[in-house]
Amino acid sequence: SLGYAVVVLKGPSSVEDVRHDILRIAEVLGETERGRKVVKEMDRQLAEIDETLSKRTDREPVGLLVSQMTSWGGPGSIYDELARRARVKNGIAEAGLVNGQELTKEGVLKADPDFFLVSATKNGKPSKFQKEWFHDPSMQHMKGIHHIIALPNRYIYCASQNMPDAIKAIANAAYGPVFDKTQEKLIRGY
Repeated sequence: SLGYAVVVLKGPSSVEDVRHDILRIAEVLGETERGRKVVKEMDRQLAEIDETLSKRTDREPVGLLVSQMTSWGGPGSIYDELARRARVKNGIAEAGLVNGQELTKEGVLKADPDFFLVSATKNGKPSKFQKEWFHDPSMQHMKGIHHIIALPNRYIYCASQNMPDAIKAIANAAYGPVFDKTQEKLIRGY
């Protein structure tokens, strides 16, 4: 009613969705070429990641995301694609769940992850939720209990052109310093 253009996009659940959204937003803003540049750079980085990780011959580790959003992160979510592209088996999928189904302690035991991913807190200490989750007696015998990796939310919940950085961060969490993250910067169309 104010004369502003309104564009409605569904929440992306794949790299292809992110590409589509970038190009659609750029088109609406009259910045089609800038949108193409963003997608081109994102795709260049994704190809570089794929090439690097395709050379690995070791077993793909199982990583399990522990989030307060207990029904998010399974197959059908953007996180699932990030994990798969990082050459990490998504523990939520290994538990037999899809996005929208709640992760239970039984599911965690079924997945038996090699490592856990959690959201990094501002003070670097585990949140109350994380403390309660990981102090559960049923978790203490799991191999991943001693390999809990905190990543900034920008990597775990990434649904933007910066997905390559999220994939690199997840791969580094699983394998060690495979990718240099010191030169990370926002992908821009200019």
